[in-house]
Amino acid sequence: MRTTLRTLEGLLLSGGHRTARRNAWTAVLADRRRATARAQAQQMLDSGGAGPTGVAGPTPEVVRTGGHRQAT
Repeated sequence: MRTTLRTLEGLLLSGGHRTARRNAWTAVLADRRRATARAQAQQMLDSGGAGPTGVAGPTPEVVRTGGHRQAT
């Protein structure tokens, strides 16, 4: 099926259009991967749990102060 589509694409589109379409699809797939990674990171931060390395994220205090701890 995929070979048939590639053949038809080759007959109907010039080389530049084929390349542009392939580049666009690659960009879509990369965007989906980034969105998945972003959602997983957000879930980890929301749960307050440790990440895959076993190291917990920054404390809420550090997040609120932009990375600087305030003297208590």
